[in-house]
Amino acid sequence: MPAATAAYFRVEGVLVGRRGLSCAAWMAARQHDLVGRLGRLGVALAAAPVGAAGDPLTATRLAWRALKDCTEDRLVVLAAQYWDDRVERAWNPAGVALLERCRAQGDRIVLLSEHPEAVIGPIRGRLGADELVCNHLELASGRLTGRLLDPVFAGVTDGSWVREHARRHGLDPARSRAYGTARADATLLSGVGLPCAVTPDLPLRRLAATFDWPVVEARPES
Repeated sequence: MPAATAAYFRVEGVLVGRRGLSCAAWMAARQHDLVGRLGRLGVALAAAPVGAAGDPLTATRLAWRALKDCTEDRLVVLAAQYWDDRVERAWNPAGVALLERCRAQGDRIVLLSEHPEAVIGPIRGRLGADELVCNHLELASGRLTGRLLDPVFAGVTDGSWVREHARRHGLDPARSRAYGTARADATLLSGVGLPCAVTPDLPLRRLAATFDWPVVEARPES
């Protein structure tokens, strides 16, 4: 009997039209301490140019530093609001349809997200996924420390990660699928036998043309 297969979906861009850095800024702008709010927001916004300069790991760590000292109770409230206001209104119908097709044919559904579990956790049940790989915010004495727990997912997952994940779960990467939308997803796509670029940015579009990867054009609902 051949090994089972998986379908790896990058949440941001493929399934939801929201980025993790935007979430950090949104939460920073809604902290109770009025004096420090602008400073927190400034820290979160400073992460964007760092990511654009080619260092998504540092950008991701920096963005969530803006929530240092946020209480766990406040995090729960903001996470629920963000899910209702931003995630539930930003589904990519074409991406969700691809996921449903993969699930119907028996693939193990693995979601990869740069958002923290406190925010994106409900997506696993919402989409009926088997696994969610995402970030986790560090808490100490009921408050955020401003740090993410290792390992930090910052949008770059290489082919070796996929192969190791497949080995641990008895999957066949050569017959598995992966869906990404940005240049950072290229190494993820290269780790499987059936890659697909979904509304790719220009660098990924060029790579898809070079390697003859299929391209699906789709846009989020909002």
